[in-house]
Amino acid sequence: MVDDQYDAVVIGMGPGGEVAASQLIQAGKRVAVVERELIGGECGYWACIPSKTLLRPLEAAAGAAGAAGLDRPRLDWPGMRSYRDTMIRHLDDSQQAEGYRSQGAAVFKGSAHLVGRDPWEVAVGEHRLRAHHVVLATGSSALRPPIEGLEEVEVWTNRQATTVEEIPGRAVVVGGSAVGVELGQFLARMGCSVTMVQRGPSLMDREEPRVGDLAAETLRGDGVDVRTGTE
Repeated sequence: MVDDQYDAVVIGMGPGGEVAASQLIQAGKRVAVVERELIGGECGYWACIPSKTLLRPLEAAAGAAGAAGLDRPRLDWPGMRSYRDTMIRHLDDSQQAEGYRSQGAAVFKGSAHLVGRDPWEVAVGEHRLRAHHVVLATGSSALRPPIEGLEEVEVWTNRQATTVEEIPGRAVVVGGSAVGVELGQFLARMGCSVTMVQRGPSLMDREEPRVGDLAAETLRGDGVDVRTGTE
């Protein structure tokens, strides 16, 4: 039977929750972790890891094409797709869950609800977890902007884009931040006709303006129709 008394309950086991849980465990605390989807979070399954995995062969191919005496390597999409699935663990976090259990943490899968305090009480399904400390690390979710006609087309978030099975013929990327630039370049270099729409005056607008200029120049070189200052 699972003990429902803990020093801390960590809600959300993406990168932030994993760091918090690991440090608490190492400090000798009794820890329960709660995750409604996959331990590892957005980064490990639908963002950083798959996007870098998919971009790496394209980067290598472009590098080879720019070296004297080398032909551009042939891209093997089924091979790229298979390796991506390996890197995202086929969307299976069972090993991660078992890893935390082996360290002494209790692992609960499901949505958490704060239902009491002094001490805190967290409901996960039929379980009631009580602890003096609760760490909220619930991450983020993709925003669907209020664009007229959006319901009439197939809409992807980063999740569909990073787990894509077949490359589309054309796509519009709404937003030119880091994720948009990565996915736009990936699709373009895989032969998709890409239009990138950015509301602000430049891409990557959290960075120095020159970074956005260089990103736009590179994307246009890949055939992307980059439209800044556009909604």
